[in-house]
Amino acid sequence: MNTMDMYLASYLMARGHSIRVVKRVLPTGRQACEFHFPPEAMTDAREFDAGASISAPVLTDALKRLKILIAKTPLSTPTERGR
Repeated sequence: MNTMDMYLASYLMARGHSIRVVKRVLPTGRQACEFHFPPEAMTDAREFDAGASISAPVLTDALKRLKILIAKTPLSTPTERGR
């Protein structure tokens, strides 16, 4: 499953799912990120959309780790975006 929602990605990380791929892209002239998770993460993504809660310190830690991953990820070139 893929998402561009940083908070959903953080929630999935906090729930123990590993990110397979982080892509930094320029979809509309501004920088954004695309996060790829294994298909099993879909159940937790649905729970997130339904308003599931998680400990604030756990979510904050996951968000910090995600931001570090983003900072280490090079910007995709136009030819790499389709991958």
